[in-house]
Amino acid sequence: MTPLLLAALLFASPLQAAAPVDDAIAARQIHWERTLDDALALRRDGRPLLIAVNMDGESASDRIVVERYRDPVFVALTRRCVCLGASVFRHNLRDHDDAGRRIACPRFGTITCGEHLALEPLLFDAFLSDGDRVAPRHALVLADGTKVFDLSLCFDLKDVDRALEKALAEIEAKPSATEIAGHDSWPSLAARRDARGREALEAAIERARDEATLGAALEAIARQGDAGSLDALRLVAARLPALPSATSVALVATARALPLAGALSDVLLVRFQSLSLEPLAATRRDAAALLPMLALLGGESAPVRSLLLGAAAFDSGFDRSKDDPGPLQRALDVAFGSATSAELATGIDRGGGRCDLDLALKYARLVTQSQPGALPKRGRISDAMDAADALELRRAELQSRLDAAPDDPAVAALFAKCSLDLGRRRHEQGDVEQATRLLDAAEAHWQRALAARPDVADHWIERARTAYFRGRSDEETEFGLRALELLGRATAPRADDGDLIEAKRWIADGLARRLGESTGDDPAGDAAALAAALRHLTEIAASEWGDVGDWLALASLCDMHGLARESFAIVGEAARRYPADAELRQQLNGALWIAGRIDLAPAVAQSIERDLPPAADGANAGAAVATRFSAYASLLAAEDARRIEEPGRAIVLYAAAAADFERAGAEPAWSAATWLGRGMACARAGERDAAAETLVAAATTGAPLDSMRDGLDCDLYDLVDRILEWRESGPSRVDPLALLDRLDAFAPDSPLFAVAIGDALLREALRSDGRNPDRVMRDTVDAADRPIQMELGRPTAEGDAQLAASLAVLRRAKSRLASDADRRALAQSDVVWAERQLERSRADGVRDALTEAAALMNIDTPSADDLVPDAAWSELAAKLRAQLGPARPRLRPGR
Repeated sequence: MTPLLLAALLFASPLQAAAPVDDAIAARQIHWERTLDDALALRRDGRPLLIAVNMDGESASDRIVVERYRDPVFVALTRRCVCLGASVFRHNLRDHDDAGRRIACPRFGTITCGEHLALEPLLFDAFLSDGDRVAPRHALVLADGTKVFDLSLCFDLKDVDRALEKALAEIEAKPSATEIAGHDSWPSLAARRDARGREALEAAIERARDEATLGAALEAIARQGDAGSLDALRLVAARLPALPSATSVALVATARALPLAGALSDVLLVRFQSLSLEPLAATRRDAAALLPMLALLGGESAPVRSLLLGAAAFDSGFDRSKDDPGPLQRALDVAFGSATSAELATGIDRGGGRCDLDLALKYARLVTQSQPGALPKRGRISDAMDAADALELRRAELQSRLDAAPDDPAVAALFAKCSLDLGRRRHEQGDVEQATRLLDAAEAHWQRALAARPDVADHWIERARTAYFRGRSDEETEFGLRALELLGRATAPRADDGDLIEAKRWIADGLARRLGESTGDDPAGDAAALAAALRHLTEIAASEWGDVGDWLALASLCDMHGLARESFAIVGEAARRYPADAELRQQLNGALWIAGRIDLAPAVAQSIERDLPPAADGANAGAAVATRFSAYASLLAAEDARRIEEPGRAIVLYAAAAADFERAGAEPAWSAATWLGRGMACARAGERDAAAETLVAAATTGAPLDSMRDGLDCDLYDLVDRILEWRESGPSRVDPLALLDRLDAFAPDSPLFAVAIGDALLREALRSDGRNPDRVMRDTVDAADRPIQMELGRPTAEGDAQLAASLAVLRRAKSRLASDADRRALAQSDVVWAERQLERSRADGVRDALTEAAALMNIDTPSADDLVPDAAWSELAAKLRAQLGPARPRLRPGR
């Protein structure tokens, strides 16, 4: 490429044909910066740093992201700041999709969940450590480090608007350097450090289609980029192997220049953890094409080398041809060198050859379908043991026999087995020293027995078991191999010999442990061990004798080598064989969670349910349990939809879960969980009336709602809060007394619903006062329950109405308030009512409220005739307040 052509490409505009931006949407999006380093670089133009800390499950935090962060007036104020958002809660399970595109946090927008998670501790240490770790919290910090304001515990969310507007009025407005700089060339885009500039660079790269344009972009990034350029390189890497080889070479050179080679290697490694519903063979072919690039970027790292070994052990060609060794072989040559790569191939052959996982899974499916409900078969050798006392007596008897016949190999074997079992029992009891002596004795007597009778396969198997408990992995493998030789070496399990499978178990376990202890200094030996372990484990699991533990062992070995797709396929096949096994389902859901694809859980569970083989009586084996797992998968996906702020999809998924739980005949608690979750989704969508209906539906199940908490850490009190809370759109239309009437019909003896509603109404009353601009300095507490003073609104008529409703609700259930906590709920509302009335020199309801509270709190009160409202009533209120603590609803952690 000539210098003139290179210059033309570098300075050509990459932004032509940019998609138009919706002005209305743009006006509702704060420009959050991605990192603290970026923000500090940007505020050199004099703009202040605006810090916003948010959290999940807390009402004000839930509201502020909608009512303030999306409000065009508030967003316009933030344009004069460098903005950083932080939260310790993850919403999206992954930060990038399979095409390398960023997945914006549904709460903040523009930044990823990983970015706001990383920012939280940095911002706290740098700017917020003088206060509590609470949310929502907002601070404005000038370029010289002066903190203009630091607001939390705001009853009125518009307090943040007012504070920001006042502060900015005193700060000279300066345009951002990035706003006045040109951005129509690759170098200018690559040099930008603001989030919008990085977005523009990434968008331009995503639109680039020809090799020359991508080459120019990579050249500019190599010269002007920084650590934040990784997302731009990620987009290029996501298009491998469709990119021409020259672009791939340029990508590697750019990553090394920044330097980001290790980080980009990690990006490609994550690609191997991605899961989908596609067949394993197709996903493995696509992944194989990435291996050479992965080796170039991180071929010296242990994770990459381990992945390459695993791929080689499972290799079925990977598009190898006569003229092309294939991507895997090229990657092995790069990472290990051609000489060592040849040794790896020899090692794999020495371990029995490459493992054909696809064939093993097909064979396993045939075995499962031919013997539904009859697997696994059991061999003669059992892991069962007697109790320790019985083993002690047995061992003493055998010791006498051994003393009488020291050369009898049969007695020596019996003594060895008894010592082994007793050693295991002692280990279970925590007596490690005695367990060690017994296991050593077992090994010594196995040696004596097998020296005389080396042809007893059962003894070699038990000796391998002894080696396992002694932590001797090489001996475990060796003894398993001796047993296998005696039983007759075979390439596939014999249909009548479970002992052969047992021998293979010890061989595979010993090899796997050797790999776990490997330092990586002997890659050829590791390759041989891995190939042999995988081959034995696939044969064991696929056979009629393979149990859940065998399948999980095979999956674990794949996970150890970064082969998440193979592991997922293995566990999925195992779940088809054992559809009622909870551990397998947990493993499947856990893998989807780690891969950020829990949204696929319903489809995976439903496919397993559909594949159930018919039982002998014509019914589906384990159908009810499999249906319950399908329901639970929908429940997990529904919670994920709520987490990413898709309440409509969550409602649909909760309905599907409820239908499946009913079809499976599940316990009422599962039905109640779907109703409560649906209620939270309805409330998030602004449908508070519908949320109230779901609460009533949950009550009809009779489940213990007071002890239930969902995957987002929300409970009944959270749902009631959301149903009754005031929002910027106005107060809730749900009548709390009418709602209590409906709920009490299903739990007439329980105070639960009355306390939850009364507590929520007290909260709303205090919030109503907090929104009052007429304020006065008051004593209160901070988030850590420490006494502070702050300006709080004076009592309002709206607050009076909500507090009166709280009293009415709680008094209706007064006879049911059995616990101290429940009685305190009514007493708190009583005292708050009295205090607000006395503050305004009113007597309305003061006497009734204080005498009721005093009785609830076991405080003696003088007769009414002796009380003077302006003195004695205030004194009684103060005494009650001292016992109740701060005027606040029931304290719930994180709320």
